[in-house]
Amino acid sequence: MKNKLFVIGIFFILLTGCVKTPKIVGISNLKILEKKDSVLISQMTTEIDNPNSMSITAQSLEYIIRMEEEIIGKGFANEEFTLQAKSISSMNNTVEINIKKLLNNIDLITQSDSFAVEMDITAQISPLGIKISKNAQIYFKLADLMENMSGDLIKEALHVKGLKINEINPTFTQMDIYFEFENRFPLNYTLDSLYFEVFDNEKMENLLGTTQKHESLKFEEKQTTLFNVSAKIKNIATGLSMFKKVFTNEKGFYIKGWVYIDFDGTKIKIPLAQIIEPI
Repeated sequence: MKNKLFVIGIFFILLTGCVKTPKIVGISNLKILEKKDSVLISQMTTEIDNPNSMSITAQSLEYIIRMEEEIIGKGFANEEFTLQAKSISSMNNTVEINIKKLLNNIDLITQSDSFAVEMDITAQISPLGIKISKNAQIYFKLADLMENMSGDLIKEALHVKGLKINEINPTFTQMDIYFEFENRFPLNYTLDSLYFEVFDNEKMENLLGTTQKHESLKFEEKQTTLFNVSAKIKNIATGLSMFKKVFTNEKGFYIKGWVYIDFDGTKIKIPLAQIIEPI
């Protein structure tokens, strides 16, 4: 009964013009927290101004993010929160951004150090029975985006094409392992260094050898680059591995390691794990 009287009282005050409608006044502290599966988890602070001399309850904060008129992300918080009297209240919320849809605009994203998206924000003012809304343009930093996504994107673009035996010595075999890198972005990367170990199989039961590359290699924008690294493989271990593969019908070897990519001063370590076969 008291709640009903409170709501009736609020509506009476509103009708007499004594209550002003709160407003969404801005978004701040926008940042990408992490990549999770196919989405980027982003956090932001929403600020709502309550000009009234009494606190008001609000709920159902909803976010829709658009880029080039396509919805690329959404967020929703149903919990009630209190707008303090005569002050701006701040709420921290998260929004999920679809990576695939975001990358449909990769050319636009990489034009500068930050890129803009449109955001529609709505909230329900519970006792007043009204919905407030705001459209805003917000900016993401390109460096933050690349830090959270480059590893996966570059990992997909870095392919092992095969290996070629160059020299067989009494104790080891010298071979070249060939890579292909497909740079899908309209910007340059630098391969800063590369290291991996060569195993008999994916179970990594038998270490056959190691290799590393320290020389920097530049990947030009939207170009495919071929390169190779030299590996020294132990003959006895490799011979036993090859002998076993004759009977198990297995092919190739398994490499596991990492590669460092330098993107505009941001160095990113990318894990590398793949089966390779002779060419």
